Parts: sequence; structure tokens; C-alpha cells
Amino acid sequence: LPMRGFKNLFKKEFQIVNLDKVAALDLDIVNPEILLENGLIRSAYKPVKILGKGELKTKLKVTATMFSKTAREKIEKAGGTAIVQ
Repeated sequence: LPMRGFKNLFKKEFQIVNLDKVAALDLDIVNPEILLENGLIRSAYKPVKILGKGELKTKLKVTATMFSKTAREKIEKAGGTAIVQ
């Protein structure tokens, strides 16, 4: 039978990391390489998106491909910076 439907060839698939997992690392700087070392993502070369689930109490410098609106607000409210690479 022929395949039916449409498959978007240009769809970006992100690796999702919640803010509570990032906060549990207890680091000052977080980037894809550090997330890979700690087992939160599978590849440092695929795009990473940080979501806002959880609370952040320490100042962090987070580097990722994308941030949700709530994650960016929580990081900046705690005194940290959200850097888009």
C-alpha cells in the first residue's frame, strides 16, 4: 500500500530539558556539553530547548538553542542569563 499523508522534512526536533533538572546540577554555567556529560541529553549537536518546569533559586548562565517564555523569565528573575546559541 502507498504511504498516505504528509511528513515535514524541515521539522526541527529539540531535546527537551526542564529547568528543575538544570537546577539540580548545582553549577554556575550550563551548556549542551555539560548537559550531555550529566546524561540529560543524547547529543550536543542537536538543538536543545529549556522548559520552565520547576523553580530556580541560584544564579545561572544557561546556553541553549531555545528557551520557553517561562524558563527565560525564571532564569532572569533569579539573576542569571539565558543565552541563545
